Amino acid sequence: MIERTVCDLRQLIAAKEVTASQLIEAYVEQINQHNSHCRAIETISETRLSILSSVADQQIEKQELVGPLHGIPVLVDDLVDVANMRSAYGCVAYSDNVPDVSAVSVRRLHEAGAIVLGKATTSELGLIHEETEHDFVCRSFWGDNYITGGGASGVAIGLVQHFAAAAISVDTGGNVLLPAALNGVFALK
Repeated sequence: MIERTVCDLRQLIAAKEVTASQLIEAYVEQINQHNSHCRAIETISETRLSILSSVADQQIEKQELVGPLHGIPVLVDDLVDVANMRSAYGCVAYSDNVPDVSAVSVRRLHEAGAIVLGKATTSELGLIHEETEHDFVCRSFWGDNYITGGGASGVAIGLVQHFAAAAISVDTGGNVLLPAALNGVFALK
């Protein structure tokens, strides 16, 4: 199920063949199995996800679909603010930063019915830096001997590992396109 496209998942949810809660549980299970090694997910709140997916399921039961992404789990890069969720921007100086307001892109995702699954790992302030065996943003899907491209590589690895159905980031000079290219995912700027 977690390998399906957003369109496929949307149809399954609308047809009540799968619930948002079941979908979230499947992605969280995948994250719990693989994130400790690849370190693509920076922040996740299973309690928050449980509440949001339950609300989405209740809306589906009442035939009150919020939008075209209703119940679809989306991963958000740590460079993008999500209200009441830590946004450290990959920087120790911002490790306690919890914004009150979501970025416009995140608000639009919410308006479309998407559920923010969590925050993806990013390099410090999204800058591309030289990765080494011991200094890397996250581990490559292809193996430990490969680089991820730095920047928003948590988003790329999160998608390759099926941690979410879709993801958003901010491209600040190639930090989305390079990790996407190096990890075999499609990025749109």
